Amino acid sequence: MRECEAPSDPYWHHDIAVDLGSAEPQVGVAVRFKIHEGAERYVRSPEDLFHLSGPGTRRYFHGKPYQLIPDHRPTIGLFAVPRPTGEVGRVEEARWEGFNHQELGNAQGWYYPDHRTLVLWECFLEERYRGGAPYDDSLALIVWQSWERFLLDHSPGVERIVTTWEDVYDRETWRVFLEGQWYEQIAPAAFAKAARGAGP
Repeated sequence: MRECEAPSDPYWHHDIAVDLGSAEPQVGVAVRFKIHEGAERYVRSPEDLFHLSGPGTRRYFHGKPYQLIPDHRPTIGLFAVPRPTGEVGRVEEARWEGFNHQELGNAQGWYYPDHRTLVLWECFLEERYRGGAPYDDSLALIVWQSWERFLLDHSPGVERIVTTWEDVYDRETWRVFLEGQWYEQIAPAAFAKAARGAGP
C-alpha cells in the first residue's frame, strides 16, 4: 500500500492505494482505503476480546475501502419531436468531472499500547461486492490483508492481533477464513495470532 494525498474531509487522515498484485485482472477495480486514526479513552467492558487491566488510552482506526468511479456529465439535446425509434434526444457533449468514491465496505480496529495488542474488530465488504466465501473472494482477501497490514504498520510495539466473528458470514465459513490467515481460536468469540512472522 502507498499513501496518497489526504482526503478533503477532515475526518479521514489517510488515503491508501491498495496493491492488488496478481489479483488485479480478477478483481477488476482499483481499490483504496480512506482511514481515520485517533486516540480515545477506554474502560473495561464485558465485550472485551481479551483481559484489560483497567482504563487506559487506545488508538482507534476506522477505514472505508472504496473504488474511484469516473464522473462523466453528458449534455443531452432533446428532439422537438421524439423519433419513431423512441429516441428523445442525443448526447451533444460529455464532460469528465473527476471521480466519485464508491464505498465497498467497512473496517474498524483498536490498538492497546499498554497491552501490545491490536484488535481487528471488523473488515468486510457490502453484500453486493462479495464474491462468495471470503477465502475464495480475491477482493475480500486483499481488503482484509491490506487493513491488517495498515493496522500493524501504525501500531508500534504490537505483539499480537485479536479478532472476532464477522456476522455477515456463517460461523464455520469465518472460522475457516481466519485459520487461513493464521488465527487460532482462544475463546468462544476471540481469535488471535502473533503480530509478526505469521502469515499465509
